[in-house]
Amino acid sequence: MAKQTGIGARLYAQNYDLSGDVGAVDSIAMSRAQLDVTGIDKEFYERLPGIGDASLSFTGFFNRTNAHAALSPMGTGAKVVSVAFSTAIGAPTASISASQETYNTTRGPDGSLAVQSAFQSFAGYGVEWGALLTAGGTVSATGTATSTVDNTAASTAGAAAYLHVFSVTAGTVTVTVQASADNAAFTAVSGLAFTATAAGTAERVATASGAAIARYTRYNVAGGTAVIAATLHRG
Repeated sequence: MAKQTGIGARLYAQNYDLSGDVGAVDSIAMSRAQLDVTGIDKEFYERLPGIGDASLSFTGFFNRTNAHAALSPMGTGAKVVSVAFSTAIGAPTASISASQETYNTTRGPDGSLAVQSAFQSFAGYGVEWGALLTAGGTVSATGTATSTVDNTAASTAGAAAYLHVFSVTAGTVTVTVQASADNAAFTAVSGLAFTATAAGTAERVATASGAAIARYTRYNVAGGTAVIAATLHRG
């Protein structure tokens, strides 16, 4: 695949599009502890992989009606954060279900007012790399299926999907992920149906770990009109 820049990236946190308030994605990090199991008969270390960890952090600009409103409540529950590295359908994405670790505000000597926030993996989930299902990152959805992504092959390692609902302008919307073997006949993927909502929200859903996912994937919205962003991680 061709190399690319980060120009045109998007960042979503819960039911907020923070793209215009974020100046830099500082880190999307995954790590795994290395357990020392070296015997006394060895001349070099022996190691086994241990528990993994993940984090995502970014720096931005103070905006009391957007970034500040999204980040200042902190809280202790899981929050959904996604970074898309383009606005095209199928663009690489990194999503995390995480606890918010920090929200720092700095007033610079030049009068600038900056914010920084970091998120740490929550409930056993790390950073999940996948593909953007929604054209342009945020789209207006009116109950019709769209956004086909060609994943080049089927998989049997399950999947997880992330949804950001920024607003619901009509009805109560239900968003599902569908898959197809031929890019013609689509069916809903078991486990990848989000909770119906009439307001802004965010959620992570997942299939069983060994579930089969067909080659082509897309989202479907029923029941109303909403502005959303959705990503899909396979495997």
